[in-house]
Amino acid sequence: MQTQQQVPTEPESPEPKRPGWLVAAAALVLILVVGAVVLFSNSTDEEPAPADDATPTTAATEAVDAVVEPAFTSEEALAVSASYYAAINDGAVEQALALFTSDAVLTDSYTSGNRTPADEEMQYVWNDAQGTKLDSGACVVDQGEKDATLTVTCESQNRNAIAQATGAAPVPVRIAMVVSRDGIIELHEEYGSPDHNVTQGPFEAWMKSSNPDDAEKASFGTWTTIEEAAEYGAIVAKYAEEWATYLVTNGCVYKNPCVELQARTPSQTISAYVTAYNAHDIDAVMAFFTEESVVTDHPFAVEAAGLSSIRILHSQDIRSAAESNAYRISNVEVTGDTVTWDHVWTNDQGEKYCKQGQSAIIEDGTILVWTWPAEDFSCS
Repeated sequence: MQTQQQVPTEPESPEPKRPGWLVAAAALVLILVVGAVVLFSNSTDEEPAPADDATPTTAATEAVDAVVEPAFTSEEALAVSASYYAAINDGAVEQALALFTSDAVLTDSYTSGNRTPADEEMQYVWNDAQGTKLDSGACVVDQGEKDATLTVTCESQNRNAIAQATGAAPVPVRIAMVVSRDGIIELHEEYGSPDHNVTQGPFEAWMKSSNPDDAEKASFGTWTTIEEAAEYGAIVAKYAEEWATYLVTNGCVYKNPCVELQARTPSQTISAYVTAYNAHDIDAVMAFFTEESVVTDHPFAVEAAGLSSIRILHSQDIRSAAESNAYRISNVEVTGDTVTWDHVWTNDQGEKYCKQGQSAIIEDGTILVWTWPAEDFSCS
């Protein structure tokens, strides 16, 4: 039996072995790559936080826009108006000016053009010096034409020194101010009748005839500095009471006081003088004289010229006169501007002194020259 002969084969070559360090390095690289991929994947799933100076998102912007400043209210507007009236009446000029915005505009019905608060300062000082009062009546608040503004309109009354002294009706004035939270933007004064020109004019005319040195200073708007405004306002206050006495003595009215006065005859003027003298009112007596007046041959002085000397003369005269009806006149005669009369004067002891032929030159209610007769005559 034959057996199959097997052909011997070559043994397989063994696989070459890799070094251990190389395997470890490859594994480490693989781990790092996988980790990086995982981290990158996680970071793309989260919304990145905005930087501190990043522009707000649309939602944030809308939230900011939703915060609106509260509207300027009627109560706030009325408070500004009340502060203005209080400052004017307290003579707090700086406080009044501080209520205006830097670009505020002021106007009124009796002067032309616009003014600034700085322009108005001298007028406030003038009014304060004479004690002017501004009384507020009913006020109405309306929506202003400008954004975030309101208009406050008040029916007011202006009582200057002359009105207060005479007890006359105050000058009506409507004050409209446009106000905002920043202050008064606009202010307009609308004066009624009588306005300042009507009330001031007759006073100034009287000042020119009775107190010429101070007459110009008592005129409205003649000041050029703050100091002059204060001085001139004080002059108005000084003479306001004398002016009021003058009106009462002469039976004049406040609104148009000089019409009756200019029409008064010399004899009426002397009668009014007698009334003032018997009332022992030296100021009312002096209203009949000017700086140009002269009194001659009076028992107390050979000559008294000018207001100061005539005032001293009459002060002595009145002090020694009887309390009532000390001076009585009769036989009044008028020739042109010259009036003559006789008088009986009674002193504080009841003694009577009589004179005939008193003579005075009188023009427009003013005694220019008064000449006393040299001799007394019998009072029997």
